[in-house]
Amino acid sequence: MNAVGGTERGADMAIVLKTAFSCDLFAKDPDKRPEVWEILALPRTKRWWW
Repeated sequence: MNAVGGTERGADMAIVLKTAFSCDLFAKDPDKRPEVWEILALPRTKRWWW
């Protein structure tokens, strides 16, 4: 699953994660738990040179 967040000017960050049911959030089996695979974000100071 991908989650994207941002403002009216575009996406500021994205998260790639493995989904799971809410009842499996603290499951004993690690394969059933949700897992964040990757966090993609822009730097704090944005500089655009073309």
